[in-house]
Amino acid sequence: MKTFLKPLGPATIGSGASQIAMFVDTILAAALPVGAVSAMYYADRLYQLPIGVIAIAIGTVLLPELSRRFAAKDEVGARRAQRRAILWSTALTAPFVLAFLLIPGWLVEIAFARGAFDAAAVARSAATLQAYAVGLLAIVLLRSVVPGFHARGDTRTPMWVAFAGIAVNVALKFALTGSFDVAGLAFATSAGAWVNLLLLVVLDRRSARLA
Repeated sequence: MKTFLKPLGPATIGSGASQIAMFVDTILAAALPVGAVSAMYYADRLYQLPIGVIAIAIGTVLLPELSRRFAAKDEVGARRAQRRAILWSTALTAPFVLAFLLIPGWLVEIAFARGAFDAAAVARSAATLQAYAVGLLAIVLLRSVVPGFHARGDTRTPMWVAFAGIAVNVALKFALTGSFDVAGLAFATSAGAWVNLLLLVVLDRRSARLA
């Protein structure tokens, strides 16, 4: 039990970085003009679709595969499996990124525009979705990069890197929200996700060279 519980805390915190960012987003959005929380909520409904369908599915399959290969000292096979997961994640996520960047207003309008959800609400949610789309690929790829650390029994590195991403995220939220409304919150979340991903990739490559 001690062996199991010791890495559990860091793994939980590291994996929950995006959820922490969304929680902070909701708190700060409540201080913005009326409708900010709703704009974020409806944009997030579309944004979470590729995360739930692609990122979680690939991450769930990848972790036991990497664990088995690392346990068998098959470093080459583990790296090959991880690269394959990254390629599939990128290929499957790219259409969502393009759609959210290029036609966010149309998507929001088709999905939600009815009743009190008027043109102004569509525009605000679309801008938020567009800002989230900047970091969508990073969020999805984290589900392919983090399992490599966990499979080696290293849950602390992703946790500390997640803290760095959250720090950048929160700092940008306060810097951008005044000028860009709720879209500034979403863009800060995207920037934090990219910081998280890039730091993990650098550390993963460094550990591979040392090995």
